[in-house]
Amino acid sequence: MAKRVDRPIGIYVVTILVIISNGIFPLLMTLDAIRSNEGKVSFTIVFISLMLPTFSIAAAIWAFMGDNEGRISLLALVSLNFLWWVFLSVLSVANSENEALDGALFLVQMIRPVVFFALFWWYLTKKDVVAYYKRDL
Repeated sequence: MAKRVDRPIGIYVVTILVIISNGIFPLLMTLDAIRSNEGKVSFTIVFISLMLPTFSIAAAIWAFMGDNEGRISLLALVSLNFLWWVFLSVLSVANSENEALDGALFLVQMIRPVVFFALFWWYLTKKDVVAYYKRDL
């Protein structure tokens, strides 16, 4: 008989953090950017900015349910969210009038997302968390 593996407490924390920081906040910021730019935003940027958070919320819920494929998709979507955020930030710095000051601020602002990204990957690839996801149902 297989040993029962309980859901780690961190899965609750990860799910809440992803839903808020990679789901709800980016969706609200995208909707605010669309409203403030009066429709002068590229369709591709709007589409990706709306779909990535939506799929991140879905993947977080899927991973919370205990499915290993959900964990893998969550890792992929958090990575894509991070890369998308970096792309938008670099684009913002490139289009600004004071690139030196905005570039320095960009480097300082990258500390929190890089730490979140690294801790997120570290937690979801820990031995006990992977054991939870790969357990026999």
